[in-house]
Amino acid sequence: MGELLGACQRVAARPDSTLTWVPADFLQAQEVGPWSDMPVWVPADGEYAGFGRRSTARAHAAGLRTRPIGDTVQATLDWWRTLPDARRAKLQAGIMPEREAAVLAAWHAREPAP
Repeated sequence: MGELLGACQRVAARPDSTLTWVPADFLQAQEVGPWSDMPVWVPADGEYAGFGRRSTARAHAAGLRTRPIGDTVQATLDWWRTLPDARRAKLQAGIMPEREAAVLAAWHAREPAP
């Protein structure tokens, strides 16, 4: 996840943006949903435990070719920028900025661990 988010910061030319790492149990307590609120994020427990650890070795051995994550991020951002402003204003996935701010405020306001 860190590699993906780092690529997003580089490609979007936002190296000053701040990443806040929050434990999955806190996000779940805040009712932040995997995939819907946080695309690409799936907690490493419960029904999808191990989902992000699946080996792609057999697929690569069979000929799968992948490109660097930065290329994928750039292509996605280029596509996003081709959309009309009205479409870009209505997110269809991902946490809304106001909700993200509330979750982050709750995270930063929590009592420090003893």
